[in-house]
Amino acid sequence: MWDAAPASPSAQGLAPLKVGKLSADGRRGVAYSEHSPPRLRDMFSGTYADSCVDGLDSDQLLDRETQVAVGGSGRVLFVDKAGKACLSDGAGRHEFAVAPAITSVALADAGTALTAGFGDGTVLTWRDVDAAPRKWELGAEVAALAVTRAGAGVVAHTRTGKVFALTDTADAPLEIAAVDPGPRAHFYRPSQTFMHPKAAVAVVPLPGQDAIAVHDFATGATARHALTLPAVPSAAYSPSGATLAVAVAGRRVALLRDGEPGRELALPDEARGLAFVGEDELAVLGATGALLRVDTRIGEAAVVCRAWTPPLDGFDAQTRAVLAADAGGTLLAFQEPNFTVTVQPAESVPREAAALTTWLQARARQLGEL
Repeated sequence: MWDAAPASPSAQGLAPLKVGKLSADGRRGVAYSEHSPPRLRDMFSGTYADSCVDGLDSDQLLDRETQVAVGGSGRVLFVDKAGKACLSDGAGRHEFAVAPAITSVALADAGTALTAGFGDGTVLTWRDVDAAPRKWELGAEVAALAVTRAGAGVVAHTRTGKVFALTDTADAPLEIAAVDPGPRAHFYRPSQTFMHPKAAVAVVPLPGQDAIAVHDFATGATARHALTLPAVPSAAYSPSGATLAVAVAGRRVALLRDGEPGRELALPDEARGLAFVGEDELAVLGATGALLRVDTRIGEAAVVCRAWTPPLDGFDAQTRAVLAADAGGTLLAFQEPNFTVTVQPAESVPREAAALTTWLQARARQLGEL
């Protein structure tokens, strides 16, 4: 265990900032503070860019009757309660109108696809904002949407617990899963959908059924894998997409290789967020706020920092946490209850057993000196 007092959010320039919306990959977010209005921020470099949220205040950004989506490439979609929509991308701003009572929006992290869902069960999908959208009818209020990385498919969750796959090549929505939304469906919030970084494949956790559904939009096939999931599921793909890590209840993480069930590794803490740092190294945000690193080849886990973020307990334990990594190994954690972000500078953890032992011993001595 190593806790060498890494830079705090304040030292990283993030302490006064709140993040109202984050892209699925954690790379872009709409940040604001008490003294500055919402703006699109590159969460790793700290730079800002013009977008559709410019000119809004934080109340408009967080209004439950408005919808905001941020793509990893920097696109932003904002729709107000009247249905007035604005999409900003590399080509500028595009303004258009949709029906009111919008309930969900999503953007592809790469490409030009976008989607919007409504209270009457309608979903609109665009491959490009300048083209006419395709209309789908799901029969119940749309609770959440997610788009594959390149935009080939959309996963739509309804308040009734049904999960649909939508793709241009299909004649009708394909139901790929169904869960129990509970006695108060109006408050039902689906688990996060996790997308493959290369292929049109979506991972849908089904916590009430202790399973994940993996849907391949190219083939139309859905595979199910039995796993004992925690109350708030988390998963992550390796950069190549060859390995899928899934948090398992009881302080464990399951590794699925090329879609096949693999091994489970023990962790020092319950996993709340997962992110790969390279192909064989996994970062884990623990429920106690600890930051863990796991070498998936040798199966060893290390606590890099205790109390890296505030612990996720009480009500917070039922909310989402996002862990993201950039190509250089810098890690970022987003905690939904208080809209805060914590950053850990890049650090290389040895992957060979003897070198890892030496690395841990040095940090154990450092811990004893604190």
